[in-house]
Amino acid sequence: DFGGFQVGGHYAANDVEGGGDADSYGGGVAFADLFGTGNEFGVYGAVQPSENTDPLIVEAYYQINVNEFFTFTPALIYADNDTAGDETDNLYGALRASFNF
Repeated sequence: DFGGFQVGGHYAANDVEGGGDADSYGGGVAFADLFGTGNEFGVYGAVQPSENTDPLIVEAYYQINVNEFFTFTPALIYADNDTAGDETDNLYGALRASFNF
């Protein structure tokens, strides 16, 4: 956390039965109070654990602080399956609502 700027990441090493690795890793950034107090814009990406491929997922979101009890977060998610026989790229939208009480 660098004031209004946050950086995060992870790495996980996973052994596969019979030999090999299925490691996963990811990272992201977030900007607090962007275009309004309590709002946040963030982007993160990760490679999911897989033995022979690198399935990728990337999400960009903007959390809107409606009031002290409710936030609304639209997000855009990109997924590259990169699995055997499926080279499909997918784009998704998500709407999240959070209630705090």
